[in-house]
Amino acid sequence: NFNVGVGAGSNTPTGQPQCTLDMTGLSNFVYSNTSTTSVFGVGNLVTRSSSNLRLANTSNTITAGSVVVSDSNQSSSSNNSGAGSNLFLGAGTNVLDANTFTIGNTKTFGTIQFQTTTGSVTIAGETGGASTAAITIGRGSASTDSNTASQLLLQGHLATVQAGTVIVGYENGNTAGTPTGVVDFDLGTFNAATVELAVDGTGTSTAGVKGTFILGSTAASTGMLNVSTGFYLADNTNTTAGSSTGVFTMNGGTANISCPITIPSTAGTSTTTVNLLGGTLNMVNSNSTSTIGTAAAPVTTFNMPTAGETATIKNLG
Repeated sequence: NFNVGVGAGSNTPTGQPQCTLDMTGLSNFVYSNTSTTSVFGVGNLVTRSSSNLRLANTSNTITAGSVVVSDSNQSSSSNNSGAGSNLFLGAGTNVLDANTFTIGNTKTFGTIQFQTTTGSVTIAGETGGASTAAITIGRGSASTDSNTASQLLLQGHLATVQAGTVIVGYENGNTAGTPTGVVDFDLGTFNAATVELAVDGTGTSTAGVKGTFILGSTAASTGMLNVSTGFYLADNTNTTAGSSTGVFTMNGGTANISCPITIPSTAGTSTTTVNLLGGTLNMVNSNSTSTIGTAAAPVTTFNMPTAGETATIKNLG
């Protein structure tokens, strides 16, 4: 396994050492461990995760069973989340192949982002190509969550993502705080079987969970989001407490959705927003299932373009 991280023995800032590995002076970096149990980590399973990894300047290839960015590995209320951890992608090509990606887990938060204005990334399953990865961003599973968003920030960079299930914001056992996840993408192709925003499964936090997916930065953005099986604006099944707040924003690009956009919540409160401010939302099947919300579970707020903005909805049922 590979891990950049050091545990912190105190909740105070002076007692939270940061661990940083800076490889920007290198041209190339390769990590390959094809065992399905192998883990490539940044701040993985360390108390008060506060770690940073900056990848090489020209070419990076990472192959592992799992990629984890920031997992505090603590359930005790006396062990806080730390300062969070970051994986900074290089200025050239970045190939990340793993069966699972976890960004921000247990009590803490994490981010995958680029370290310069240049660079591209390909994310897929461990065998690369068309194999898919399960991606979870912002999962709270113990005590008090950090209340800071975990993020997959791809905006401004060519990205190719081959995903199975993408969960953005996941309450999964925390007792306080708001697990929060954000995806920001505007160039390239993002394929997913299922996108699930603001999933509230278990836990007693009354603060709920938040999930946001942003497609496009401007009306000129060309990013393409393809969702084949399920698109959930919020999914609250937690009978104990909490609320789910899901936001899908389109500033540009094209979303090809081959399934209904739904709110399958069966408990609690779900607050959902669709901001269709630019680009094209294409409900591919063009039949009675090509819907956004239902009469029983409607979208809470649906914002259309304002003056000077243009957006298109195609093939609604």
